[in-house]
Amino acid sequence: MVEAEELLRGDNLVVQFRQTQGFRRHLIYPVNQISLAVASNEIVGIVGESGSGKTTLGRALAGMTSIVQGSLWLKGRNVSRLNRKELRKYWEQVQMIFQDVYNSLNPIYTVEQQLSVPIQRHASPTQSVQRELENLLQLTGLTPTAAVRARLPHELSGGQRQRVAIVRALAAQPDLLIADEPVSMLDVSLRAEILQLLGHLRDNLGLAIVYITHDLPSAVYIADRILVMYGGCLVETIRADALIQESRHPYTERLLAAARFEKPASPPGSGSESATSSVLLASYKGCPYAPRCPIASQICSTTRPSLVQIGHNHLAACHALSASSEAQGR
Repeated sequence: MVEAEELLRGDNLVVQFRQTQGFRRHLIYPVNQISLAVASNEIVGIVGESGSGKTTLGRALAGMTSIVQGSLWLKGRNVSRLNRKELRKYWEQVQMIFQDVYNSLNPIYTVEQQLSVPIQRHASPTQSVQRELENLLQLTGLTPTAAVRARLPHELSGGQRQRVAIVRALAAQPDLLIADEPVSMLDVSLRAEILQLLGHLRDNLGLAIVYITHDLPSAVYIADRILVMYGGCLVETIRADALIQESRHPYTERLLAAARFEKPASPPGSGSESATSSVLLASYKGCPYAPRCPIASQICSTTRPSLVQIGHNHLAACHALSASSEAQGR
């Protein structure tokens, strides 16, 4: 089997914010030394609870949040630090769909008015804007197209608004689509339809997709690979079809237990049940999951573990798993 060509790669990406607590200002790393790659025609799921840094990572990959360390590569070209003109060209290849799609649409313009502008901006001189709009509406299931074109955002259902946002992203004819929680605000009955649409777009347009979510079952359903984030770090990467049976990191096991898959949950740890901003501080050197981890040892609080291979296409950042892997390799 021939491996797909690498489309996007990030090496040791760091994003920093300044956080004010009382009279003190702290430097935090919502994205901390993350490396990842996305191949052409691949769907990569990024999962984690709220505050794990997954949306910030998505915005960094989309060129909407500055990277202070590390490098980002698109088709072999370094795109880590682009000027305004270069960013516009980058956004022709990488588009992002936002979680709050209602606020990303202009309430006083019809669907046709909102979509005609980006289509016209990116269309070739020989392309008809109206024909391209019709094709995209048909492709994304926004039918009957004549009725949808004339509607305002508030006259659309949640699923239709999400499809309009997808059409707007497709107008740029991108190679990569970054979808940030695209189904979290939809009814359960509509979520499968949007996930099926994303899969259809991958299969028919050759798109690569980064699918960001806190909903592990939906990521398992749609993704080829899954990257698990906690406290601004990657803690495990694994094939989606192997996650339920082969995941090893204590945090991934807790996510699986929460999703009610048939896998025993790890015994509860002594730490808090929610992540705290302290593990995001630039001064924090330990494993971000250590305060909650049921198998944490002294080294976990003082030294951040590296991602190490523990199986085929399977990496995890855990001192206990690293020690176990080394012992088995002897």
